[in-house]
Amino acid sequence: MYSSQYYQPQQPYSYPQEPPKKKTNWWLMGCLGCGGLLILVIGIIVVVAVVLNSGDDSADSPPSVDIPSAGSEPPADGSSAPPAEGGDGEVTIVAETAEYTPGVLSEGGDYVAVNVTVTNNGSDPLAVNPLYFSIEDENGQTVEADLMESVGQDEPFDAMDLATGESESGVVVFPTASAPTTLIMEDVLGMTSYEAPVN
Repeated sequence: MYSSQYYQPQQPYSYPQEPPKKKTNWWLMGCLGCGGLLILVIGIIVVVAVVLNSGDDSADSPPSVDIPSAGSEPPADGSSAPPAEGGDGEVTIVAETAEYTPGVLSEGGDYVAVNVTVTNNGSDPLAVNPLYFSIEDENGQTVEADLMESVGQDEPFDAMDLATGESESGVVVFPTASAPTTLIMEDVLGMTSYEAPVN
């Protein structure tokens, strides 16, 4: 009845093969991500620089305190150093050598302690911090403050914002054996600095 001539067995159905997946090149993705991050950081730095430089350019050099000569009289207000002017107001800094006391976490070494008093005489708040200080020693070297040693003192200089008329006093420690001659206080960005002799 059936003729073999018309019967053809069906071929099994096979699904079309998917094209091979491309491998993700993680190295390329990482490089592109780092490049984008670098461009973002550079953009932020440029914006900050433009904002900082768009301020008042009336003071081209950092203000400093006149160091009185050996035979001159002290200022009439009783302070041992004249006020340092600059930024948005006046700042009075008095610096005197102090006794260094090794703290609990001290690793030894040579340190010099300076008792610092900063008074804000200006109209705007003034940020102060022991990390804003450095000294110039008798050899002409500039030495930055050591935060760990400064905090370990009995009366450390605290970080704070000083309102008009407020003062902060405390001990700041520097890693050097040489005697300090000048105390330097810079703002957080290093744009404004104040100097006072160390008595």
